[in-house]
Amino acid sequence: TSRRPKSDRRRFQAVYNQFDDYVVGSSAMGQVFANSYRVPFERMQILGYPRSDRLVNTTWLAKTRQRVYRLAPELQDQRVILYAPTYRDGVTFRPPEGLVTALQQDPAAKVIVKLHPALADQTARLQQELGTQVVVAQHLSTTELLTVTETLITDYSSVAFDYSLLSNAHSLLFYLFDLPAYTQDPGVQADLFEWLPSPALQTAAELAAAIHADTATDFTKFNQHWNSANDGQATQRVIDRYVALLTN
Repeated sequence: TSRRPKSDRRRFQAVYNQFDDYVVGSSAMGQVFANSYRVPFERMQILGYPRSDRLVNTTWLAKTRQRVYRLAPELQDQRVILYAPTYRDGVTFRPPEGLVTALQQDPAAKVIVKLHPALADQTARLQQELGTQVVVAQHLSTTELLTVTETLITDYSSVAFDYSLLSNAHSLLFYLFDLPAYTQDPGVQADLFEWLPSPALQTAAELAAAIHADTATDFTKFNQHWNSANDGQATQRVIDRYVALLTN
């Protein structure tokens, strides 16, 4: 945004200024929005994201897992490793050298590759190279797959915030192979390394070692920081607040 013309920046700011409230999942997340959109923190309503309620809803989880196992029965009773990186602008993502070997570190595990739909060619290439370990689950959403995932490998994606709420979440690995370039464009939060719940992995060798070790991730501080209001009651709080505003 800083490199855009001033007229564009004024136009963007005019949009952000129109919102009276921003519904967020924690004070920390509210501060990110306040800083990024240059609006008062008082507009942040720490009510939790309604969409997060299902992630701690046992009924929804049971039904979702049934659907996953019906459509991909080879995932049942297996260690599931899901590789779900964020989208790179301009469709520039290329699997780094050594990634396939790293994903194959646990021969008994099933591996799912979930790239952005625009990267279909890269997905197909990775799936082919992974051989019999790969499970092609194109009819299942990332959220559905998270409910059966033991190890999630991502980078700068918000999928980490959802995964950390799930009871089946065992290990969360951040594979930041292009960190220097990504820091420049589009950028990362300045305090990134202060709140990551597991070490940042920048090489395929580090990723391979982490997959092999299969060390459990402690999500306690991470969720206190980012998910404090995503406790399964967010929808009700949002309804209560805005119904009250409409009736007063």
